[in-house]
Amino acid sequence: SAVRIAGLAERLTSLGCKVVDKGDIDAPIPEIKSEGDPHKKYIREITKAKAAAEKAELAEAKAEAAQAKADALEAKQEAEVAQRQAEQARREALERALAGPLADGRITLVEGRIGISGAVLFAVGSDQLHADGRALIKSLAAPLRTYLAQRDEILMVSGFTDDRGLITGKGAPKFADNWELSAQRALTVARALMAEGLPPDAVFAAAFGPQQPVAS
Repeated sequence: SAVRIAGLAERLTSLGCKVVDKGDIDAPIPEIKSEGDPHKKYIREITKAKAAAEKAELAEAKAEAAQAKADALEAKQEAEVAQRQAEQARREALERALAGPLADGRITLVEGRIGISGAVLFAVGSDQLHADGRALIKSLAAPLRTYLAQRDEILMVSGFTDDRGLITGKGAPKFADNWELSAQRALTVARALMAEGLPPDAVFAAAFGPQQPVAS
């Protein structure tokens, strides 16, 4: 009965027990959220920090590679500029050394190459210098000797001919072909320069026959 229940409730209360309504017992129990395993949280933090460090290292490596590439490009450009300046200085020095023959038109100077007309030096089909040709070679020897002494360079003497047939007949020089004639002409000029004081190790001869003809 209600009286007995009430008495029982009083006795339980006196013993330190709490009496609740049935509705309170059936109510859902609130969910208790756990912070999780501290060890797993630590591992996540370490993994995250490691990934961040690797990302930073990669970014730094890319930046260093880009800087190295830029430095290499700059060095290449500076080297090219220095090479052009050195080449220009070399040409200007050669022009100064050959100012006299250049001024009176006896020679040409194009891209560092000294040009002398074959007719100035040799008769047609001959490898023997004219008197005027020998005088011209003599006038070139001194400035060329000075120029070469100041630089680590050598002088190439190139012999040329036309692409027409050689002169034949009595008294004509005997050459197998125009290539041999061009070789003998180059040797003649080289030896004339050496006779005027150019060191033998600063001069060499090259021959260009009818494959690269030059008008006589």
